[in-house]
Amino acid sequence: MNKSTTEQLNEFMAEVAKIPREERLVVMDGLKVPRALVHADTLRRLPDFQARPDDILLLSYPKCGCNWVVRLLMHMVKLAHPELDKDPTSHQAHIPLIEFGPPSKLEGMSAFPSPRVIASHMPRDRVPSSFFANKCKVVLVFREPKDTAVSFYHFYNNNPSLPGVDSWDKFYSMFMEGDVPWGVYLDYIKQWSNHWEADNVLVLTYEELKADLPGELQKMSTFLGLGLSGEQISDVADNGTFSAMKAKAEADNLKFGKVVFRKGEVGDWKNYFSEEQRAELDASYAESLAGTSLANRLNY
Repeated sequence: MNKSTTEQLNEFMAEVAKIPREERLVVMDGLKVPRALVHADTLRRLPDFQARPDDILLLSYPKCGCNWVVRLLMHMVKLAHPELDKDPTSHQAHIPLIEFGPPSKLEGMSAFPSPRVIASHMPRDRVPSSFFANKCKVVLVFREPKDTAVSFYHFYNNNPSLPGVDSWDKFYSMFMEGDVPWGVYLDYIKQWSNHWEADNVLVLTYEELKADLPGELQKMSTFLGLGLSGEQISDVADNGTFSAMKAKAEADNLKFGKVVFRKGEVGDWKNYFSEEQRAELDASYAESLAGTSLANRLNY
């Protein structure tokens, strides 16, 4: 990440922190979102966004690995398409999620060279329909719910665009009730339950990425038709571990990096959940995932 981009993000962080805590979240069209990041006009125009058949769409609920995987994807795509580095409009690695920013951003994306990597936290029923009509390749990333909740809790307190919360117990209740940006994780998963085995959808889990990053990168390369060599996969893996990306953000003095890249551990939930909370959440998600191919993959 170049210095000017880092400076711009750090300045944005400073400005956002000035917004009173009670005003940092707003409900737009029934969806709770950060006021500083999501514009009402952008959400209104989002359904009309025109996808291209070769777009790569990365979807995940917050704190399931989106910031990590989008960087992995950008590295892989640029290795497969080195001409992207020569295009002056090819700065996709630094654009926010599609729902972030002013509506002019959506128009500006039309100038991006193909293949575009586009990410979103939006629920499936709010993703622009053109992605599905064009049968774009979708990379769908899930994370074990308890670790997702804990990571979101820290993000909620460390991200200046979010209001913060007094205690873990309070946040746990908010998380279960969907009183957080982008709603209930359970609902997010359920919306995909009849779609994640489609030929144009690749389901990854945060835990599997942590356990075998080269293997999961090879899956992505094959699924997306990138044709990366073993050496290229190793290069992406070596530079794309969670710890490597966190170290890079710290070296660049990127303040947002400290918000996005915290621990990245599997099983950190054990330091926060009471036995009652664990049993409640596990039962809720087990009921939602019963009989699906994802059930055992998120059983941690």
